[in-house]
Amino acid sequence: MQNYIFFPQNKTERNVFVLSLIWFSSFSLLYAFNADFSVKNELMGYDSWFFIGTGSPKLSLSKLISWNLRHPLFVMINLPLLLIDVILPARLHIPLFALASSIIMSLSNLLVYKICENLNLTRTNSIISVLLFPSFAHVLLLSGQPETYVYTIFFVLLLILLAHTYTSSQILNTIIFTILTGTTLTNCVYFFIVKLWENAGKFKEAIVVTIRSSYLFLFLFALTMSGLFYRFFFKHISLYESILNDTHKFVHESNNQLSLAWSNYLSEPLLFHYTDQIVMTSNAEQLPDYPAIYYNFIVLFVLLMSVWGIIHSNKLIRNICISFIVYNFIIHFLCGYGINELQLFCGHWIFFVPIFVAIGLNAMNGIFVRKMAQLSILLCTIILAFLNGYHYCVSIFS
Repeated sequence: MQNYIFFPQNKTERNVFVLSLIWFSSFSLLYAFNADFSVKNELMGYDSWFFIGTGSPKLSLSKLISWNLRHPLFVMINLPLLLIDVILPARLHIPLFALASSIIMSLSNLLVYKICENLNLTRTNSIISVLLFPSFAHVLLLSGQPETYVYTIFFVLLLILLAHTYTSSQILNTIIFTILTGTTLTNCVYFFIVKLWENAGKFKEAIVVTIRSSYLFLFLFALTMSGLFYRFFFKHISLYESILNDTHKFVHESNNQLSLAWSNYLSEPLLFHYTDQIVMTSNAEQLPDYPAIYYNFIVLFVLLMSVWGIIHSNKLIRNICISFIVYNFIIHFLCGYGINELQLFCGHWIFFVPIFVAIGLNAMNGIFVRKMAQLSILLCTIILAFLNGYHYCVSIFS
């Protein structure tokens, strides 16, 4: 277990974490000190903004136990940060959550590296993976506060690493399930999927592990039920509104859901081209075309390399990835949940891309072909980092 926990274990891993933290922090703190939250509160991430407060983040005990179907323990999970936030000057409220988000994202990038190393990929390909991830993750997955999918990415990556190394324990499973599912209720399915393939597709065993890992979550979740009773018996709000809260507002009908697959579901998570409130906004429907055709080729090349990696990956990682993608496709395209929310669903699968790109590079035959593929991915990484960084800044300062 000691060799596989999420803390850096050697010099290379420390370098990965420190450099990732510098990269993510530079964007998040730039955002925290310059974004105008009075007119662009969507930039903060609607979940934290809704649960914590309307102004600056603040501890709200009433919201700590308020019922919400989507994120039932979100404020409880953020409670340590909220308690620190109480004693900080007002000007440091937003930077605190921005820095915390950067730390989580940096640890996630470290887990990407650990997974690549554990898969016995070459050091070069493992490093390429941790360069590729921050080239798009700083825009896509980094909000001003630790957001639902920031937690999701970290704990799912940790689950995958533990599943691949067979070092998970009941205590650790319980903690991961509680935070994953408490952050976003549907994340219980991701936990089950990982445990299903960890147990060689044995459904009964996966169900048993999932149930045994859910007791702490169910206990804490029971506390939030008081919020439901309060709404129904004292506020006299209908049971439908009390249970769903604002969840029903995020379910939209669309006649062209499949046409969103390329722009919103596949390409936009890697390369932003939406320049107005690009971080955590829910105001965009289908995105416009890219300004130049080569943008599509960049995204297509990275995705094809990912597919090549999926083909050559081991059964466990491949089955988990495909199950995640199918599950998200059913929820967001067949059911239509959150279909108009820009990048809502990318956080539940996009972290696979750098891992499978590294696997794909490792599977290349011939030194020349492998070197050309590595150089091509590095070039795509530079382009993605530049363009995403540009649109990130345009969004903040426009």
